Amino acid sequence: PWLRLRSRLRRPGDPMYNDWTVPSAVATLVRDGAGAYTARLTLPSDVVYAALAVEDSAAAEVDDRDGAPWELLRAGRDTVPALHALLQRAADMMGRSWEEGLASARRAEAAYPDEIEAVALVDFFESALRPGAAPDSATSARRARLAALAIAARERPALDPSVLELLAYKADLRLRLGSTAPRDSADAAYWRGRLEAEHPTSVQHVLRVINHLPHGLSTAGRLDSLERAWRGLDARGTVDMATLARTALPLADSSGDARIVRRWIERAARGDRDSSARVAWALADRALTRRDGIVRLRALVRDARPSHRDRELGETAVMATWRAADRRQGLLLAFGRALLAEGDTAAAASPLAVADSLGWSPAVKSALVGVRRALGDARGAVLAEAALVVDPRTVPAARDSISRRAAARADSAEWRRAVEEARATMRRQVLARAIVRAPRGAPLVADDDGRERPLASVAGGRPMLVVLWSPDCPWALEAAPRIARVVTRLRDDDAAVAVIVPGTMPHAAAAATEAGLRVPLLRDVGGSVTRAFDSFRTPQYFVLDGAGRIRFTPASPEQAIVQLIALR
Repeated sequence: PWLRLRSRLRRPGDPMYNDWTVPSAVATLVRDGAGAYTARLTLPSDVVYAALAVEDSAAAEVDDRDGAPWELLRAGRDTVPALHALLQRAADMMGRSWEEGLASARRAEAAYPDEIEAVALVDFFESALRPGAAPDSATSARRARLAALAIAARERPALDPSVLELLAYKADLRLRLGSTAPRDSADAAYWRGRLEAEHPTSVQHVLRVINHLPHGLSTAGRLDSLERAWRGLDARGTVDMATLARTALPLADSSGDARIVRRWIERAARGDRDSSARVAWALADRALTRRDGIVRLRALVRDARPSHRDRELGETAVMATWRAADRRQGLLLAFGRALLAEGDTAAAASPLAVADSLGWSPAVKSALVGVRRALGDARGAVLAEAALVVDPRTVPAARDSISRRAAARADSAEWRRAVEEARATMRRQVLARAIVRAPRGAPLVADDDGRERPLASVAGGRPMLVVLWSPDCPWALEAAPRIARVVTRLRDDDAAVAVIVPGTMPHAAAAATEAGLRVPLLRDVGGSVTRAFDSFRTPQYFVLDGAGRIRFTPASPEQAIVQLIALR
C-alpha cells in the first residue's frame, strides 16, 4: 500500500492567489514495517513554500486538513522561516484566508522589521482589511518606518515587484489626494520610472499604460492606441494583460469587425487555465462571432471528458469528476443557447438534454421550456416548468407566473404530478453530490447576551446551514447582503441557521450591520466552531443534516437553500 503526496509550490516573486498554478505529485509514501508511511523528497532549490496534501493511490480519499494543508517553509536564520517563505505563504492565502495572510505578513514583519517587503505587505493587508479606518498608533508608526525604508530602498539595486508596485501606488496616491509638494511629485516620477524599468510586466504598469492613453479619440483611434500598447507590453514579456484586453473589448464590439472582436477575446483569455472554454463562451455570446463560437463549443463539448491532471490540492477524483461535469454542463448550455439564438431549435434540443442529465440547473431547465414546447414535447415542457417552480432560487413572482401559465395548459392533476416528479428529481440530483463528515468535538456558541450552548442545540434535530463569517474579511463583507437574504428566506421557512463570528460580539455586530448582515449572530466560543469544522477562511458555508453531520460545503449561500431542502 502506498500514498501520494501532492503539493502546490511557490518561488520568490510568484503572484498572489492560486488560480495560475496546478498542484503536482512530489513524493510517494510507502508503509514500513511499523505501519508508518514515509517518503524522502527533494524540492527544487528555488522553492520557498509548499502546501501539501496526502491522498490514496486512486485519489478516492484526500487529506488536505480541510483546506488548511500541511506546509513547508524554507528555513532562514535561527529556526525562523526565510523572508520570502513567509511572503509566499501570505500570497498563497489570498482567496483562502485574508486573516491568515495578514498573520503571515505580521510574522514576516516581526522577524524582519528592516525589510521593506515585510513592512509593505502588512500595510497592504491592513489597508485592504480595514479600508477607510483611521490609523492607530501602531499603523502610524509602521507607515513612518515604511517611508524611511522607501528612502533607503532607493539604494537597493533590485526590489520585489510587489514592493515596487506598492511604493509607486502610494506615491501616485499622494498626488491624487491633492499634494503639490515638489518632493511628492519627484517621488512619484522616481518610483513610476523604476517600476517601468525593472518590472514593465507588472499589473500596475499595465494599468498606468491604459490610464495614459490619448483621450478624445474615435473608437478606431482608441483601438489603435490599445493595439500599440498591447504589442509594446507583449514584446517585453508581460504575462497579465487581461485588464488591457477587457478595456479594449467594448471598443472592439462597437467596431463591428469580427476579426478585431475575436483577437481581443482571445487576448482577454490568455493565461486562463480554461482559456479555450472562455474564448468559445465569449464568441458564442456575440451575434457578430456566434457562428465561430458554435464551432468551438461543439469541439469542446465533444472533447470534454473528466481529467484529473488539474485537480485542486484538496480535491478527490470524485470531486474532480463533479467539477468536470459542471464545466461540461456549462459548455452544453452555452452551445444550446447559441443554437437557439441562431434559430436552430431542433439542434439545440440535444445538447440541452445532455446538460440536463449532468446535474440540477435552473438555467438549463429555463432553456428547455421553450425548446420542448416548440418541438411539441408538452410533457417535457411541463416538467421543465415544474422544475423552475420547485427550485427555491426562483423568485416568487416568476414562480407564480410559471404556475399560472402551466395550470392553464395542463389539468391540475398533471401539474401536481409534474411538480412532485421535479421535486424528487431535484432531491436525487442534489443528494448525489452529498458528503458525510462529522464535525470535531462539541462546538459551543454564545448569543449576544453571552449565554453559551452547544451548536447542535440551534438545529434542534433539523438540517441546518452554518455560516462562518468574519468582520475583518473583505470577501465576507462583500457577501453580507446575499447571506442576509438567504438567512431571512430560510428563517421564514422555519429552517435552522447559525451565522457564527469570531472575536468580540460588539465589533462583529457593528461590522455586520454596516455591511448589510442584519441577522442574529452567534459567537464562536474559544474557537471551538473553527476547530470543529476545520475552518480556514470566511465566508464559509456548511449544510448539516438532522444528525449534525456535514453533508455539503456549498460555494454560495443560495446553493445552500437547495441542499437544505434536499435533506428535509
